[in-house]
Formats: sequence, structure tokens, C-alpha cells
Amino acid sequence: MKAKAISVKDYLSLLTEAGVSRSREFALVNQDVRGGKVFFRSGEQLRNFRSLLEAAETGIIPYSELNTKKKTDKAWKEASQGVSTQMVLEAVESLSGPNSGGYYLGRCLRVRQRIGIVTTITSISTPISEYWGCFSGCGFKSIMDSVRGAKQ
Repeated sequence: MKAKAISVKDYLSLLTEAGVSRSREFALVNQDVRGGKVFFRSGEQLRNFRSLLEAAETGIIPYSELNTKKKTDKAWKEASQGVSTQMVLEAVESLSGPNSGGYYLGRCLRVRQRIGIVTTITSISTPISEYWGCFSGCGFKSIMDSVRGAKQ
């Protein structure tokens, strides 16, 4: 039997239409991608593909996506201790994005506080995953602490 396949562009559009952005089993990096196409060879891959098609048609997000969203929302609430995504975005200088990968680019508030300079441009990860970090090594907790301190 010949494997089912769709173009990477169509697969990414399908993810958007289905409202899927967090579940690992649907992530492009976990798919069989060759020559600009996503192939569905195993039964599990075909079930996941069918689930995406149904979600895009019905508007009902796949269960695994809902489960992942609940887990990340809970983790965000516990770790951020009241800091909202909007508060982080407002605290980042020279903010641009999100880009096509969902990432923001800006000057990390924590780097400025720690070193006293604003020349380091850092990547702030997407609020879709609700995790923030930067290339200078600032972790989620230190960024949250910096934002909280800036708001006081």
C-alpha cells in the first residue's frame, strides 16, 4: 500500500485549522518529512492525521491537545505567580514578532538588570508554549522575577 502524504505547507495549515499547537504527536518535527511532504505510514500516524482532519472540519480540538493545554496552563499559573503574558510582552524592550515560528525577539529585561547594558538581543519564546527564556541564559523564573520587579 502506498503511504498517504501531504505537502508540509498543507500540513502546517491543517494544524492551524485544527487548533493544534502544543501536542507532540502532531508536531512537524515528529513526522516523517521527506521532499517537502509529510508521510503517514503507520496506523498511529494515520489515526493522528484523521484526528487533525476531523478537528479542522468540526472545530473540536483533539483530546491530546486539550490535555496538553490543561497541563501547560496549570504549569504556567504555578510558575508565573501572577505574571501574565501581556506583562512580559510589555516589559521586553524593542519587541518584534511573533515571527512565522511563533517567536518574539526583544531585549531581555533580566539581562539589563543583571549586567546593566541593553545591547544583548535575546529571543523570547512564544506565549503559545507559555515559556519564556533568552539566549543569554536567563531562565523562566528569573524573567518572571524581573517582570514582577519592574511592575512594582
